[in-house]
Order: sequence, then structure tokens, then C-alpha cells
Amino acid sequence: DAYPSALASQIVASYNPLLVGYFGPAFVHKYGCGNFHRADYFASDMPWWALQRLVGGTSGSQEKADRCHRAFTRAEASWRRMLMTQPPPPALGYGWEDMNTSVTVSKVRLREASGTPSPSTAADSDCLLYSSLSQTGVRFGMLYDLVQHHAGNHEYSSLWFRVVWGRLWMPTEGTTMTRVCEELLQESSVVVQFYHIEDGGKHEPADPAAWDRSFRSEGFQLPEMESEEVF
Repeated sequence: DAYPSALASQIVASYNPLLVGYFGPAFVHKYGCGNFHRADYFASDMPWWALQRLVGGTSGSQEKADRCHRAFTRAEASWRRMLMTQPPPPALGYGWEDMNTSVTVSKVRLREASGTPSPSTAADSDCLLYSSLSQTGVRFGMLYDLVQHHAGNHEYSSLWFRVVWGRLWMPTEGTTMTRVCEELLQESSVVVQFYHIEDGGKHEPADPAAWDRSFRSEGFQLPEMESEEVF
């Protein structure tokens, strides 16, 4: 399928190798659109998490593993301000589908925001992630916070997510979610798809508080969002 814009094709050809190396297939696929994942994928397949577990295991030092974890989750960590692509996407949005007794689909855009981030431990530079979105484009901390938050904190048993760069790969024809994501890709060249499903299984993650302690950045914040229910 063709890319929806020249910007979209440029983005897929210009991934930041450092971010790909540490955050890997949970956030980027070489063709722009990979498989759907659930929360446990962070622990099983995200390279930075595997690295800090390896550091603790090979050295026998939990202290070293904790230092490695701290280096990634501290508010001042440089990866939060990095750009995943050149040029960076000018905006970020996501499609959200609730599948329980009925089905609803929403289109959500993250809005440029200003002010002090929450929690108060966030670095001053993190404020710029959102207040200067129109000037700098999407920085990786925005995308990470969005996916990490929803993957671990949701009502139903399963939350499936997929980050799409540039274009949908072999989309299901005619679905409302497909249309929503294609529209957002026209605007931003990156979109997240969320499927929130009550499937009768065990809730993943089993302990959302422990999940946040493991994977949430100290600079975590979500900006204002503009949501439109389309189905």
C-alpha cells in the first residue's frame, strides 16, 4: 500500500537507531506496522528492561540492576527528549476501540499543552515535550508515556496496542478503526491503535501498581487530549 504522504515515507526510512536498540519492537517495526502486544511484552521483549535484568543477574548485584533501572526511568533521561525520526511527526493521536457488551471507537488527538507537569518530580525540560509540540514535533517521551500508561492501567482484562509509523500494513478493509487511524496518519504520520477487550482472561498486568513502578518514567505526564467518539 502507498504511503499517505511524502512525510510518512521519510519517517519510516529515518528511525533513531539508539531508540530502536533500547525500546525495540514494542514501539517500532522496520516496516512501520508490526503486531499487536499486551503489557507483558514490555518485560519480555523491550531491550532496556532485559539489559538491566542481565546486569543484575551476571554480576549478582541487585544494586547494579537498580542503578540501570534508575538511569532509564529518571525524569532527566535523555531518551525522553529524543526524536524517533527525522523529520519528526508534527502531531500524535490514537484510535481506541472498546469491545465489551457493545463496541465503541474513538479518535483521540494529543493537544499542545503548557504549565507544570505532574508529578512535580518531572524535569523542567519535560515541560517542553508538550508546550513546544508544534515547533519540535513528537519526542519519544510523549509516545512512551502514552503507551505505557494505557498498556498497564485499564479496566478490562486485555489492552492490545500497536504503534504504527507511516502507514497501516495490510489493514482490515472497511472497519471504523482503520478509517480513524488512516485519518490520523494523514495528519501526523504516527498513530497508536488500542483495543480494550473483556475476554474473560486474567487481567494483564496482574498488578498495575507494580507495573508502574517498573516501567513508568519519573517524568511521566499526559497532555490534554481531544477525543471524538466516531462509532
